[in-house]
Amino acid sequence: MKKVLLVSGCSFTDSNYISSYYPDMDCSWPKWPEVLAEKLDMECINLARNGGGNEYIYSSLFDEITNGFTDRIGLVIAGWSQCQRVDYQLESHGRWHGSRYNDNGDIFGWVRKSLRLFKQLEILCENYNLPLLQFQMINLFMDTLDGLKYSDAEIVRNPDLAGKRHPYDGDYDEDRRKIIKLIDDCNVKNFVGWPIYTRPESAHLWVDDKDVGFTVEQKILRHPKTPKKYEPFIKRLYLERLIDENDRHPNKLGHEKIAEFLYDTIKSKKN
Repeated sequence: MKKVLLVSGCSFTDSNYISSYYPDMDCSWPKWPEVLAEKLDMECINLARNGGGNEYIYSSLFDEITNGFTDRIGLVIAGWSQCQRVDYQLESHGRWHGSRYNDNGDIFGWVRKSLRLFKQLEILCENYNLPLLQFQMINLFMDTLDGLKYSDAEIVRNPDLAGKRHPYDGDYDEDRRKIIKLIDDCNVKNFVGWPIYTRPESAHLWVDDKDVGFTVEQKILRHPKTPKKYEPFIKRLYLERLIDENDRHPNKLGHEKIAEFLYDTIKSKKN
């Protein structure tokens, strides 16, 4: 019997992803967990859900790991999301719901909570002697500091929201330095791309320095170079790996590239 690749994440990982821009589009291509499982000769259990936040990602993995079949799990992978997202369960069957916006707390508390979840998953897997790989699929906190964009679904309902953001009312530079200190003080193992922020501060979107962290979305779906000043953002994307310039989720090729990167990362750790 094959071992299980157990995965959770957000819309960049969801096997049942439906495009808000193109709801009739057939997005049934294999997502990166399925592609990676085939490369590893494993059975895939993909728990990711569209809009999932970090509490959902941790909780879904926790519930599956503790349900009594840990002897079948060969590898656990968490593709973490944005820190500000809210996840909650309703009704006796525990159906998950969520929101991209959080009316309670602040960015420091949201980052701290996510860092705890990273560490809790590490401890959980160590307790059950399970191999673990963690990474930020999308940026943990910069989307909030930059001013959180409206969701695809909101823009589809109201096109005037395209390009607009929820303004951040704190001190951008000072708050970013404080968040970096929180991350630097957190010791997390088996985390690809750690410390999950980039330098210099004026180029936080780019993987252009070996002494920085990265998200998988940055690493695989954006050009790995510093852009020219004022260059349109759309020119900084690997459009051939995305659905299109509106829906910037990975297409079939994008998922294959993510799986390829993670496969090479796993193999390099074993060697």
